[in-house]
Amino acid sequence: MPNLLIYVEDVLFWLLTGALLLFVIYMFTDGELRLYMFFVLGLGSVFYFSYISKYFMGINQKIAEIIKKFIGFFTLPIKKLIKFFKK
Repeated sequence: MPNLLIYVEDVLFWLLTGALLLFVIYMFTDGELRLYMFFVLGLGSVFYFSYISKYFMGINQKIAEIIKKFIGFFTLPIKKLIKFFKK
């Protein structure tokens, strides 16, 4: 099940990213697609995945841990109540 969630998140990310990219192209170039745009997008992607993504992955991991602790803090009383009433 977690793998399915990852795939769904990836698809949603790329759909939203693609829609945003098309919107930006439409707004700033009146919808004209130029070859250099694809070249720069590809070059930017290679640069990001080669050099920057590992730093963002670390930051995202820390943010996820903080959110998990935050949610755990608020759900702990509910878990305790459920455990108490199951006995």
